[in-house]
Amino acid sequence: MSLQIRLAQQRDIVHLMAVERSAAQLFRQQPEWRFIAEGEVMAPQQHAAFIAERREWLAESDNGECAGFIAVQVQVGDWHIAELSVAGTWQRQGGGPGRVGPGGWQH
Repeated sequence: MSLQIRLAQQRDIVHLMAVERSAAQLFRQQPEWRFIAEGEVMAPQQHAAFIAERREWLAESDNGECAGFIAVQVQVGDWHIAELSVAGTWQRQGGGPGRVGPGGWQH
């Protein structure tokens, strides 16, 4: 199944939050990182701000499932990854390393 990258929209916020919750569960396997799985996800207002500034993208499957997202902050001449999450069912599939690299988030 292929993934398409698109700008996130306000209607995606509930799905973005679910992806982040799902992604964090991987950290339950490591006691020293468990706090990530038990912590809060980005607030809806944070997603809304990234979306309004066109700084959040999502990876969407052919059937419309949100597989992951990236939110970035603008730095001088560059971007800083504020959040990068991949849904648990999409983790370890090889899609991430090919999308984020020296050339940035690849469409």
